[in-house]
Amino acid sequence: MAAVRGSVVLLSGGMDSATCLALAARAAPPVHALTVAYGQRHDRERRSARALARHYRVARHIELTLPLGPLLRSSL
Repeated sequence: MAAVRGSVVLLSGGMDSATCLALAARAAPPVHALTVAYGQRHDRERRSARALARHYRVARHIELTLPLGPLLRSSL
């Protein structure tokens, strides 16, 4: 099997994805991160995701906005 070169982390900004990012940064750099905004009420997690991406020096952090609010009953 070929050596792993890089990783992709779905980065919400919460504790679970922050842990995944830390592990990926150590085990399989360079790390690329994807954050999905889906119409949640608070921007706190997106701000946290940005800060984590900077802290772990991800190679690229993409923020994708999906207008899912009307489809979801809970906007978390």
